[in-house]
Amino acid sequence: MKNNVIASIVAILMLLAAMLLDLPYDYYVILRWVICGIAIYLAYNANLANKKNWVWIMGIIALIFNPIFKVYLSRGTWSYIDIIAIGLFGASIYYLRNKEKNK
Repeated sequence: MKNNVIASIVAILMLLAAMLLDLPYDYYVILRWVICGIAIYLAYNANLANKKNWVWIMGIIALIFNPIFKVYLSRGTWSYIDIIAIGLFGASIYYLRNKEKNK
């Protein structure tokens, strides 16, 4: 699904910006909302595609980045989480393609 790819690329770019640039606190607040929303969206699509492992992976990302019950970690720890999330969003581009391409 083309929308999955676009959502994953947006997530990757926003996470890269958070890691590489010194941005104001408001960016990180917006980042939490966007990454959580994209992860929920991808989890929903993974569920529709019957890819249960990806439902769990995206669900965990949504929980970590959720803006309501915040996870407070050091900037260094967030950098590692961001790298892992970038890798997972990148992998989701391949693994959450529509069913015809995965056969």
